[in-house]
Amino acid sequence: MRTWCIASMATKCVPLYAARMKSSEELGRLISAAVARIPEWVRNELSSKDVVLRTRAEETLAFMIAGALADSAEDPPV
Repeated sequence: MRTWCIASMATKCVPLYAARMKSSEELGRLISAAVARIPEWVRNELSSKDVVLRTRAEETLAFMIAGALADSAEDPPV
């Protein structure tokens, strides 16, 4: 089964079929829920002028979204 992973956080991979099986509405809800749980330090660093801090926050946010998608993934069809 093929998966996609966040480059620097490859511990959480999402099956490609999972992303295709979700409707746009479902994906929107999953991503909105992940964004609503963003810690304050991530919110602050996303607006930072420091490239290192901003990159760390972006990677954290991407990992949170990937985690939400992986957690909601259904079993593959048999």
